[in-house]
Amino acid sequence: MLLIVLGLFLVLSVSAFLCLRKIFFIEIRQKESDLASLAASLQQILNGKKDLDGEIMLLSMTLSRTLKMYEAARDVCVTLDESRLLVRFREDLGKLIAFQGCDVLQDVQSPPRPLSDQDLLLPLSVPEMNLGYLYVRGVADADRPYLDILARNFALGLKRSKLYQITQELAITDSLTGLYTRRYAMERLREELKRSELQGSPLSFFMIDADDFKECNDRFGHLVGDMVLTEISRRIRENIREIDLLARFGGEEFMIVAPKTTKEAALSIAERIRRSMEETVVHAYDEQVKATVSIGLAAYPKDALRAEDLIGKADWALYQAKKLGKNRVYVFGSFHE
Repeated sequence: MLLIVLGLFLVLSVSAFLCLRKIFFIEIRQKESDLASLAASLQQILNGKKDLDGEIMLLSMTLSRTLKMYEAARDVCVTLDESRLLVRFREDLGKLIAFQGCDVLQDVQSPPRPLSDQDLLLPLSVPEMNLGYLYVRGVADADRPYLDILARNFALGLKRSKLYQITQELAITDSLTGLYTRRYAMERLREELKRSELQGSPLSFFMIDADDFKECNDRFGHLVGDMVLTEISRRIRENIREIDLLARFGGEEFMIVAPKTTKEAALSIAERIRRSMEETVVHAYDEQVKATVSIGLAAYPKDALRAEDLIGKADWALYQAKKLGKNRVYVFGSFHE
């Protein structure tokens, strides 16, 4: 009986052990499966993080380049000087893309060399204004969209520069003759006097007046008178140097500032102007008009040191030229006034 009980106990023990072992191995496999699944999920997360890091880096690079493009586009409009504008554009373009050269062409038919696959010729066009073409050499395909955007901003910057120049010219230019205005010329006269003082060089000042201009207007009308003034301004301009400043002083009067010019040299210039006008017949509509000029001269530093005094003495000399019969040059100090 004891042996039977022991045998039964042994069988039950072995059975229990086998059941426990089976349960244990099942749990281990389950845990291994869970761990494998967890490892796979973790790897997937790591892969997702890697992809996300790549996208973040790409977005960061794109954002950085976009900010640089914004700064470049903003900087294009900082200066109103056309030559500095192109220099600034080249500098900002070099921060964004690689290229070999960049120029502005006025004529699309005349690039400096035949275009290659990496050369671009972009029209710089804005409403009601054609500003030429942007010629950029050695641009990669991937960089072309950036160049297109910047080229449009560059065109806007050029337009602002052109409009500013036009505005400046209108502000300092007489609408009839195209000469400088009196206000601008007075500023330049003072600048030239300061320069002459620093350099110890002479300066001559001319006052020129159209003779009998009121009678011309009364006889032929103001349109003919305007053409006479335009012809006088053209003749004067033809007989002075590029460094000389010619302006319309007011009405039928003109002024010339001649730097580094002695009174003797100025007299020669004035006589040349007077003779040129004396020999001219102004063809105005159906009229042929003879027009002469009288000229008064004064010089720095011999006659005056200040702009107002110099003008006053040249104007006095002009009055003397009129008084003595017109169509003549009178030099201040000729008779020790």
